[in-house]
Amino acid sequence: VGGRLVYSTCSLNPIEDEAVVAAVLRKYGAAAALLPLPDLPGLRSSPGLERWLVTHPEEQTYWQQHDDVPPELQEKVCPAYFPAPPDSDEAR
Repeated sequence: VGGRLVYSTCSLNPIEDEAVVAAVLRKYGAAAALLPLPDLPGLRSSPGLERWLVTHPEEQTYWQQHDDVPPELQEKVCPAYFPAPPDSDEAR
């Protein structure tokens, strides 16, 4: 098929940034590739996060993986919000 998708946000929230890119890579596997940006004058960039915490929707509680979310909240807190486990094929 082919093509190019460029994803850019003004957010500093990894759930709106890295988690979206990670979900695309999970869904499309080898059909999608993450490529480095070309050197563009005036454009500043930084590497994305590999790990991030997800916060409780109403409290100051943080989780590293979906399995840490209490059972009563697991339907509200989407598994796609979290990074791939470090030992998984998705993390490579």
